[in-house]
Amino acid sequence: MKAISRIISALIAVAYVVLVYVFRGGASAMDAGMLLLIPLACIWFSDELGGSSSEVGEENVKRTPAKLIAILGWIILVTPIVFWLISTFSTDK
Repeated sequence: MKAISRIISALIAVAYVVLVYVFRGGASAMDAGMLLLIPLACIWFSDELGGSSSEVGEENVKRTPAKLIAILGWIILVTPIVFWLISTFSTDK
């Protein structure tokens, strides 16, 4: 399941970068690619990111569940698609 999630998220990210390159040019595509690193890291490395914890003073900070990290990565990744769909199909004519 994790491999499928990685493949689909990578395909979405590549599609974003290609669309930005076509409509805005190379510099903007590079910026978009850099911004996509955050949600991709959340999706691809959710176990590592969710498993990290630190000690603050004498109390332990609870670990964030890896599934929550992955879900937040997906939300960030698909939000532009959702906004595009809303703006496309909710036109006032």
